[in-house]
Amino acid sequence: MASLFSFGKKPLHKRAATTPLTTAPTFSCEGDDAMLDIVPEEDDAPISQPHRDSRTTSVTERFTSISSTSEPEELGLDMLTCRMEAKTKEIEALTGQIEQLKMEVRDCSGLAERTHSLAEKEKILDLWKQELSYLQQDIAHIELHTRQSSSIERSSSEAQNEEAASKRLLQGILDRGIRKFNLNPKKGIQFFLDNAHFERTPLAVAQFLKGESGLNRVKIGLYMGEPDDFNRKVAEAYIRSFDFRNLTLDAALRIFLAGFKLPGEAQKIDRLMESFALHFWNQNPASFKSSDTVYVLSFSLIMLNTDAHNPGVKKKMSKQEFISNNRGIDQGANLPESYLEELYDNITNNEIKLTEVRDDDGNLFTTPAKEGWLTKQGGRIKTWKKRYFILSGRILHYFKDAEAVEPCGFIPLVNIFVRLLDPTTIEITNNTELKRGSIKSAKRTSGGALVPGRHTRYVMCAESADEAKEWCALLSSFEPPHLPHMPSSGNMSISSAKLTKQQSLPARPSSS
Repeated sequence: MASLFSFGKKPLHKRAATTPLTTAPTFSCEGDDAMLDIVPEEDDAPISQPHRDSRTTSVTERFTSISSTSEPEELGLDMLTCRMEAKTKEIEALTGQIEQLKMEVRDCSGLAERTHSLAEKEKILDLWKQELSYLQQDIAHIELHTRQSSSIERSSSEAQNEEAASKRLLQGILDRGIRKFNLNPKKGIQFFLDNAHFERTPLAVAQFLKGESGLNRVKIGLYMGEPDDFNRKVAEAYIRSFDFRNLTLDAALRIFLAGFKLPGEAQKIDRLMESFALHFWNQNPASFKSSDTVYVLSFSLIMLNTDAHNPGVKKKMSKQEFISNNRGIDQGANLPESYLEELYDNITNNEIKLTEVRDDDGNLFTTPAKEGWLTKQGGRIKTWKKRYFILSGRILHYFKDAEAVEPCGFIPLVNIFVRLLDPTTIEITNNTELKRGSIKSAKRTSGGALVPGRHTRYVMCAESADEAKEWCALLSSFEPPHLPHMPSSGNMSISSAKLTKQQSLPARPSSS
């Protein structure tokens, strides 16, 4: 009864070729149990050499062939373990036959034939032991591969975790720096330089101001308009980064003013517009006789943009008025009327606007709804202190002054009720008529820690009635929609007698 069996494969540089032998006991391996079938042999029957099945491949090849399965290491290891167990049983059976032959040789019965059979079986036994060694090597290789794969997976996972932690750290630095910049540009830039976020050069700062969408556009203009030498160099690097070649003046202005808002101070505007005019003229020298022409015409276009698109301006500038305003500005010569008409149409039909900025839900002060000074009444001690308020997102922050980067406290505008107690006094209370409670808020202690506030109401005084109305309208927009109608500035019949003791009008701060 003939049967095939497979052996583990010896590495090519170690395994030598073997000579044909005679047939040995066969075995079958099914499931987890290997059964040995010992076949009695005739003395003259040829014994064939044990060999590897033609389907058997090298360890590397088997790794490749099973790598596409769902559990390659487990599949290869189970197969080789089964074969090793079966081979061990074969060796044990063959060893028993050899011992039997040795006994028969000692008994001298059929001495020559038995001696020959004994020698052949010992050769087979040596080969099988060698194959068993190969199987053990294959198993060791698979176990090593499994350990290495696990180590690589762990290393990859650790690297991913470290990368994610690094990204979170960098994002945290970026957000903190943006918040500082949007409150105080100089302190924000210094924070980024201290944390090596970019190089300490005007060009690096200019590239950051131009590329970071979370920065407050007003504060960018204020920073570049400062007279300090470093700020002026940053502004020049910022302007020189634009390519205005072959552009009309209004197109260049759109690109230039898309990333920041011109500051309100005339000297700061003048410095920025002078740099812009010089850069535009250097790139388009044939367009005008000098950079002064660019400077004057740019201001004229900015005024036209405000005039045409500000709803508060009732009487709009006509095309003829615009042309008349710009006569003789090119070193005494007139610009072509067709060119001025084209500029007029471009501006009136398409407003110069700032680009969209990153929405930060009010956390970075990128686009505050309103900011300014209010005089705030204390909670426990009813003193009055002037504070700088910023309404950003759904949070009202208040600072010691306009230059501070850390708020004294903040009020989340959730479940609130807002009204005017008198033309300049604003009150914020909890929106609970049946059960009054503290307003959600936080304040900073003298040690710098933020603690929950315990105010049942906030009272602030504006510098004018118009200012108070504007603040009240903005804050009231966060009231829940189901609020009952309450009297405000539109109904000034509120009297101190009708207010509860808790709601009584506060003593007004002194003019000092």
